[in-house]
Parts: sequence; C-alpha cells; structure tokens
Amino acid sequence: LYDTGVVSGAFLLVRREMQLTDAWHELIVSATVGAAFITALLSGEVADRIGRRPTILIASIVFGLGSTLLGVASGKGLLLVGRLFVGVGVGFASSIVPLYIGECSTSELRGVLVALNIAAVTFGQLVAGLSCGLLLQVSSGWRLMLGLATFPALLQLIGFYFMPESPRYLVKIG
Repeated sequence: LYDTGVVSGAFLLVRREMQLTDAWHELIVSATVGAAFITALLSGEVADRIGRRPTILIASIVFGLGSTLLGVASGKGLLLVGRLFVGVGVGFASSIVPLYIGECSTSELRGVLVALNIAAVTFGQLVAGLSCGLLLQVSSGWRLMLGLATFPALLQLIGFYFMPESPRYLVKIG
C-alpha cells in the first residue's frame, strides 16, 4: 500500500512545515493504522451485508478522498481526518480484495492471483519509497507524496466498477 509506505518520508517535511508536536505527529501517523485495524475487523460483516464489490468500491472512494484531503490539507486537523479516511480504505481493501480474488478465481489460479495482490502491495511500498526520495527536495513535496495516493485509489475504483460481484456472495444471498 503506497500510503503506508510514503508516510515516513512525507512526515519528515510535514512535521517541519506544520511545526507538529511529538504527540500530533504520533497521532496523525498512527491514525491510519488504528483506523485500518478497526475497519478490517468490521469489513467481513460489511462485505457480507452489502457485497464484496460494493465494499471495495467504498474503500476506493474513502481512500481516494482521504488521499486528496492529505494532499491539500492546511493544518494538522485535516491531516488527521485524511489519515483516518485512508485507514478506513486500507482496512476494507486489505481484507476484502484478497477475499474477492479468492472467491472469483479458479482453484488453479487462486494462489497465483492472491500472490500477485501481495506483490502489488509490496510494489506500492517500493513506489512510495522512490517517491519520497524523488520529492524530498521539492517545495511542498509532501503534498505530492500524500496526494499521489489518489491515483491508485481511482484506478481501483474504475477497475472494480466494471467487475462483477463475487459468485460466492451471489450464491450466499440466493
């Protein structure tokens, strides 16, 4: 996940520019992990009620909104809200995307497709690290670092908009 990887580089700049105290810095950074944890615990229930595809679409929208908010944030309160939104998106997507892949793929391809999902997550963290290195010296580079996460969210939203619902979910609801 790009956003969980980019925060370390971005917040070197954010902390300086917004003069964050240690407490605010820790709160803003950890907000995503906390929100992701809570949302991941709830994601199965949500996906069982409304479906896997709608849950992933919601995750994409919330993640995209949070990333956009982070890119334009003018203060620590908006940074905190943006990180909470991103956490909700991360919690839903990290739980339900592998479930969706597992339910939609054949047994022959299931392992490969889930492994590709994990590879994509790792690639996102690599891109985050490279982005930090490239944008560290750019004026307001942290806004670009955090705001760029909007694009993977938008790509996932568009991609899943055209995907069908999980066959297992459809069978479950009759």
